[in-house]
Amino acid sequence: MSGTPNKEQSGNRFLRWSVGWLNILVLIGCILITVILSLQILYPQQYARSPLLLNVQFWICICFLTDFFLRLFLHRNKLHYLLSNILFFIISIPYLNILEYYHIPISDMRYYFLHVILLLRGGYGLVVVVSWITSSRLTNLFVSYLIILIAITYFSSLLFYAIESKVNSAVSNYWDALWWASMDVTTVGSEVNPVTSTGRILSVMLAVLGMCMFPILTAFITNKYQEIKPLSSKLSNREAD
Repeated sequence: MSGTPNKEQSGNRFLRWSVGWLNILVLIGCILITVILSLQILYPQQYARSPLLLNVQFWICICFLTDFFLRLFLHRNKLHYLLSNILFFIISIPYLNILEYYHIPISDMRYYFLHVILLLRGGYGLVVVVSWITSSRLTNLFVSYLIILIAITYFSSLLFYAIESKVNSAVSNYWDALWWASMDVTTVGSEVNPVTSTGRILSVMLAVLGMCMFPILTAFITNKYQEIKPLSSKLSNREAD
């Protein structure tokens, strides 16, 4: 009987260790989803709805779901965890594989959108991995937001290209879409104007996201300045002595 708690503790340690590594796998899965989405949008003739890429996406979803259920198993209040993280479960389901299995047709935009929502699942893994690297909460927040900002800008440029390239003469290649996204997120604006409703929504979303980032950037720079200023004052005093 005395050995039972030790076995349980060892098992829990192993499971918690597994959760840590699953964070990294979730992050790798998001990178793979990004590559798959990029190939399908930029090179539709070769990779549009590729069975191989669809299988890769399926196993990435399995990784996401394994992470979710392992955390649910380890959590003390399982109902509270389930209710608080139900969104993670919903966006981890391999919808594309289910639709493919039942031969349910969907439009290209919905197909791309189902790829994009999987990337939201990687946000949590990203925050956790960043927290391993840095000890400052403000630095964690800044780095996480910066990476998320770059990621959203990139995905918006891909979707904008997929939507607008067929109807907008100002979008002749992907670089036009990337220029549009970069200028919109900095709230500078560009000569590329969206002509579709989805394109206009993306324009507003990027502008709002860029404006939300400025206070975080200002707070980060101010905090770092306050940390460096006392050190520089001490050095000046030592030199004076």
